[in-house]
Amino acid sequence: MFNVGDKIVYPMHGAGVIESIEEKEIL
Repeated sequence: MFNVGDKIVYPMHGAGVIESIEEKEIL
């Protein structure tokens, strides 16, 4: 499970940062 503030990378969507447990901002 992701943690708040974790930097994540979506192979097909690009990179983003977890802002909350349920919301993700896709850059």
